[in-house]
Amino acid sequence: MNYRTISAIRVGVTVVFFTFAITSQGSADVGQTTVSPGKSGFSLKWPDGNEVRIGAFVQSVGYFGLADDENVYTSQFILRRARIDSRFKIGAHIDGRLYGEFAGTPKILDAYLQLNFFDPLAIRLGQFKSPVSQERLQSAPQLPFDDFGYTASMAPNRDIGIQVSGSLFKKILACQVAVLNGAQDGSSSTEDIGDSKEIAGRLVIAPFAPRKDFILQTLAVGLGGSWGEHEKEAPGSISTPGRTKVFSYKTTVTDHGTVFRVAPGTSVLADRVALIGEYLISAHEIEDTSGNSIKISNSAWDVSAGIAFFGGRRTPKGFKVSSSLDLKSGSAGALELVLRAQGFNIDNEVFDVFAQRTKSVSSAVTANAGLNWYPADYARFLLAYSYSRFVNGSSSGDCLPEHIVTLTSNLTF
Repeated sequence: MNYRTISAIRVGVTVVFFTFAITSQGSADVGQTTVSPGKSGFSLKWPDGNEVRIGAFVQSVGYFGLADDENVYTSQFILRRARIDSRFKIGAHIDGRLYGEFAGTPKILDAYLQLNFFDPLAIRLGQFKSPVSQERLQSAPQLPFDDFGYTASMAPNRDIGIQVSGSLFKKILACQVAVLNGAQDGSSSTEDIGDSKEIAGRLVIAPFAPRKDFILQTLAVGLGGSWGEHEKEAPGSISTPGRTKVFSYKTTVTDHGTVFRVAPGTSVLADRVALIGEYLISAHEIEDTSGNSIKISNSAWDVSAGIAFFGGRRTPKGFKVSSSLDLKSGSAGALELVLRAQGFNIDNEVFDVFAQRTKSVSSAVTANAGLNWYPADYARFLLAYSYSRFVNGSSSGDCLPEHIVTLTSNLTF
């Protein structure tokens, strides 16, 4: 068996074993066990309060290059995500999650236990998303497009550590503070190669949260950030929505010192309109094997909008369809127009000692437009167009613009 097959078996066995271990705690009175299959997954609940919910997320994407006379882009279909999500509730105060990825190289995404002392305060220990970027904290099935924006490429993804979270004043103020191993920009940490840890946090103000019937109830303004020491770790790279890697450091470059990030952002879901925006700065100290070192500051921004103009609306828990597809009754599901503008800038001091200007772009701006069709709450088809233009990145000057059409299907339950 190859490595991927072995990894898939390991992840699958882990999910099944953990699920069995939890379910066995509530199996003393099987006759009173409640089994609830539905749109949100498969749920088993016992009289003693234990509960297991198992769901899945499958995403397939087709990428097609346009105006590609030089055959730079390779059109392809891929299985982008194939995930099994197991969530556990043990008694009144303990929650847990085991979230596995089976597309590509199988791996564990989230694995943690959370102790809920009382409603506003919780402590989480394990592997989970770092609370820095608003864009990254979104759930993949709920993204308006098929993937995250550029700000997520400069923020840490998942990390291992401990997090304290809570809310005050009827959820007007929410806060997350975590001590983590420290993950690189756009990537996850699965181990720690040094004693230094990273402190990450996020503060969110939702001034109208208690006003349930107010159109701006979901308006939120947040500030995320992190600070830590990274040593001998390769810094991250950046790819376009078409999965083309357009920036990377030389292989001789590693982090050497302080890594600091700050990420202000805002979001609102007002009836049929959804808006989300974020700006992120990622500052690093880097060095190469020749002894050159420098402090740099890279930045990225992202603004997205969704307009549900037929048959549904976007909510904090995902898109809700008013009436699912039914050819006999004439119901067609829901349609949503999605738009996004985003870009990034690399510190000019990076070139040409730590990155090659002829191979890596120094900045990019991308415009996306798409149409989401939701036959039901848990199914989606997306047809989207992406246009990216670049500064530098070629021996002749600027890289050619990238024109990409994507066709995406999502199934979530």
